[in-house]
Amino acid sequence: SEIGLFCGPEILSPPCILRSRSGEVSFRCDSPDPVILYTLDGSEPDIHSPRFDEPVPFPDGGIVRAIACTGDRAHVSGVVTETFGPAKSDWSVLFTDSAVLGFEGERAIDSDRSTMWHTPWTEPLPVQPHKIIIDLGHELLLEGVVYYPRNDGMLSGTVEGYELYLLPGSASLLDFSTTSTQPLADPSRSSVYSSTGSSFLAMFGWGAPVCVGVFDNMRNHPGRREIRFPVSPVRYIRFVSTREVNGQPWTSIAEIDVIEAKE
Repeated sequence: SEIGLFCGPEILSPPCILRSRSGEVSFRCDSPDPVILYTLDGSEPDIHSPRFDEPVPFPDGGIVRAIACTGDRAHVSGVVTETFGPAKSDWSVLFTDSAVLGFEGERAIDSDRSTMWHTPWTEPLPVQPHKIIIDLGHELLLEGVVYYPRNDGMLSGTVEGYELYLLPGSASLLDFSTTSTQPLADPSRSSVYSSTGSSFLAMFGWGAPVCVGVFDNMRNHPGRREIRFPVSPVRYIRFVSTREVNGQPWTSIAEIDVIEAKE
């Protein structure tokens, strides 16, 4: 019998699209020494698209698409797509009702979907609903909020039922740690803002939720979910989990993002 050798086509892994809190886009690929080509306007990347060599500023957000290819451009991976809101460098978490060490509320806004905010899963168990309050740092004109569940292959804590509350930048803040009823002009500079410890700050005048709903088919197809609402000026977001996908008393959020209104 004869033994022959042949050279099969090179198989390329699709790249992974990442973005930092400051808004810089970068890419990662499991294939050895790939060339990564990308677009920032939502168009289809091809062998003539810009090559990734260093992090790319992308503070306003939008649609990023990318492919990996060999150096001679002869073999190309599939296209990957990610949608980002504005950079989160000014965002902060003002309050969470509970959290586990290493899974604090700040993990829900760190632009890293491999981390998460997670409420306790051991006794004593705080029960649903669970709340997180986010300060965007300044007012934005929004038409949606985005929820990303954990992406580690587990469903534990994944939100199914939710309520969403919004407030503009002119909202008054009440600092219960000092019993003051005076609005704080610049909450980002106040040391009492904390998601842990005894300091507690709440906002009054949330009113009725802007949206109350259930994420469809989250158990079978977990992933990005958009909550749309009429265009509104927003600085403060209060996201409330009312039901976990399997009826458990805990909550997890990999990332919260926003959708800016189109001009």
